[in-house]
Amino acid sequence: MSNLQDHLLDVSSQEEIKAFYEEHNYAVINAKRPSEQPDALVCTMDIKLLEDYLEYVKTEAQNIGVDQVKIAVCFAQYPEDYSNPKFDEQYKGYQTVFLKAESAESSEDLDSILALNYFNLRPPY
Repeated sequence: MSNLQDHLLDVSSQEEIKAFYEEHNYAVINAKRPSEQPDALVCTMDIKLLEDYLEYVKTEAQNIGVDQVKIAVCFAQYPEDYSNPKFDEQYKGYQTVFLKAESAESSEDLDSILALNYFNLRPPY
């Protein structure tokens, strides 16, 4: 079992790595976008939604006989023609993340367990 303290990030470290990302990867991403439409930099979700998803993953993993599960944070981007009834149309073309269950033992995707997406993105504001 991992120690939570080994994974906590203080404010100074948060600012350092966020600034580095903005100066490098984020700058490259935005170089090809209109200046008034920078890509998403933050994805937010309600903590209750996250708790519910983690409980769903635990239950579904038990149902398929997987004892050790990890959550992968996958980077993605919505295509301009993306369509889904759950999707907020204002996010077309923006980057996002989704959460996906994996076996902790083999890093194999647990495709029978649905991923979590459709967060709030900033920007757009």
